[in-house]
Amino acid sequence: MMRSYLLLISCLIALLIAPIPNTRAATTPFAATECNKDADAPTDRTVECGTMTLPLYADGTKPGTVELPIMIVRSAAKTDRLPLFLLQGGPGGDTIDTFQYLVKKTNSTLPSDRDLVFFEQRGTTNAKPSLNCPEIHDQMITLLNKKVSHPEQLQFNKTAWQACRDRLSKEGIDLAAFNSQRNADDVAAIAKALNYPQIDLYGVSYGTLLAQHVVKRHPTLVRALILDSVVPMHQNVNLWYRNSGNQAIQNGFADCAMDNACAQDYPDIQNEYIALVKKLNAQPLMLDLHDHVSGNTYPSLIDGDSLASFVFQMHYDEELVTYLPMLIHQISRGNYTTFTTLASFFVFEDSMSEGMQASTICSEEVLSEASDYQLPASSLLPIRLEDVAFDVADEAQWCAIAAVPQLDASVNQPFQSVVPTLVYSGRYDPITPVQFGDAVLQGLPNGQHIMFARTAHGSFVSNACAGKIGAGFLENPQSTWIALTAICDNTEKATFATSQTIRQTTFLYQLLQGVPSALPWLYLIIAISSLLATIFVIRPVKMLFKIIRGISTPLMVQQLHWAEMVSSVCALSVVSYLSYIAIDSSLNVDGYGIIFGVSTAYTALPLLLYSLPLVIVVLGYATFRLYKIPQITDAEPQTKLSAIVTWQTYTYAIMILLSCVVLLIVLAFNGIYGG
Repeated sequence: MMRSYLLLISCLIALLIAPIPNTRAATTPFAATECNKDADAPTDRTVECGTMTLPLYADGTKPGTVELPIMIVRSAAKTDRLPLFLLQGGPGGDTIDTFQYLVKKTNSTLPSDRDLVFFEQRGTTNAKPSLNCPEIHDQMITLLNKKVSHPEQLQFNKTAWQACRDRLSKEGIDLAAFNSQRNADDVAAIAKALNYPQIDLYGVSYGTLLAQHVVKRHPTLVRALILDSVVPMHQNVNLWYRNSGNQAIQNGFADCAMDNACAQDYPDIQNEYIALVKKLNAQPLMLDLHDHVSGNTYPSLIDGDSLASFVFQMHYDEELVTYLPMLIHQISRGNYTTFTTLASFFVFEDSMSEGMQASTICSEEVLSEASDYQLPASSLLPIRLEDVAFDVADEAQWCAIAAVPQLDASVNQPFQSVVPTLVYSGRYDPITPVQFGDAVLQGLPNGQHIMFARTAHGSFVSNACAGKIGAGFLENPQSTWIALTAICDNTEKATFATSQTIRQTTFLYQLLQGVPSALPWLYLIIAISSLLATIFVIRPVKMLFKIIRGISTPLMVQQLHWAEMVSSVCALSVVSYLSYIAIDSSLNVDGYGIIFGVSTAYTALPLLLYSLPLVIVVLGYATFRLYKIPQITDAEPQTKLSAIVTWQTYTYAIMILLSCVVLLIVLAFNGIYGG
């Protein structure tokens, strides 16, 4: 018995003196991989893609890892400049897809004189593990054709988010590890693994909040900081969105009224918008929205609230703001084609990781009451008390299901730092207003705040002037506000799309995207083009045949041949030039112009378009002159053969003429000639 006690005591002593196992997971080096072939990676600079595995908790308090995809776009030339790390918004948004597009686009504002490093934040769609919730996206699609009350919407949201949360729990994912502090530690770990003792840092939207956490937790890492469309640590963005959205939309309407061309085409556009929202709430539309990923088309109920939400979303992009008066004017007059084309992208976009968004926001923000919401003193659209109550209830159940612990109170304290910081705000920004930039600046003794008169959400990555100022700041972070604003004019207002700048039609874009309603027109144009092209094969063969047989060609037939040739050349030139415009725009992906129509910058287009009716008239006249077909007789074989050839010429000319006319009708019906 004594022996058993001694053995037990020995085991206890062994356990006490044994080393405690280290649960901390090590950071793995950058593991190079091939860049996604389907991705739009830059081709004019060296690009390195790979992954890095990081500990779930940098302090090793709990086991586990995350795997984050990384892309490094190397400097265009050898340089000793610090790399620029870029942080995406959301929280939960895709990073690599967004920033590689912004690097590659023509006239990119991102610097080429330094390495650019961007990575998928933990929990986002392409990271491992992913906190993406397809359950929420699928639920949204099922409700597109329904009018849903607030209580019903709350229940639908609860069911979908709970289903996602339950699945993530079954997969063993610890949502408490996905927040701004853990994200900030990832930035430092990646910089260390890539042998960057110091970096320059850019953040947009939520990326600005994450950047503040990076500086706070790793104060020696960042040399220079750009906060673009800033989210203050001590402000809850969700409480301000009605105020900031209303402010941004009013700014756009006011600028349109001050722009002569915009005011002429869209007089009183603000009241037109208000009346349209009211009308659609009373009489909703049922429109077909096309999902370009799945290829499916869904009937969707569009009421005034849906339109208002869509207009709010458009204000995230400064270029879309310039098309807004044109779009509202179209919808007011019953033309919904452009709206459905553009709305489809917003509705079916599914890159946001809802789980990561929930875990981040719910761990950092304190639950709100209705009285906490900052409402505009003078709102364009009425704000109903039940709408605010819905926001409060939805946030509460969202965070209740997320069930993540609150971070310490320091995450909601004003940001303070001596790091040289450039703060950007856009006048059309619907979610992070100029006031936020001013608020953050209070804690930045070496900070500067610049407001751009024509930008929206994310000035540095979309506006040439903002890009130049940002490059100047990164070159010398000690530059003064006066020196930076002297680089270019940050007060320049927007130029709106009008009848003077664009021919309104979604025809080309729908053809490119394979929208079902556009495919019959595409097939018809292909058939017409094929028929017109035959003239350059059939005509030479017939001429050779006639030379061999010694058949003379009457002057009238020669004139008809020339009319056919000119008509075919003109019609094929129109089709070719429109194809060039479409392909050129889609390859450059520099703007939304092709969604709305054809830019008047394509100066050759009017000449081709209005030449087509003229040559049709000439061809019709030449064909009409040949209506007296010689009688076929048995008298002279040569005469008979000539008559047959003439008859074939006449019928062929009729086919060419009809093809040109049909092409003209197709183009006119689809708005290429305006309308």
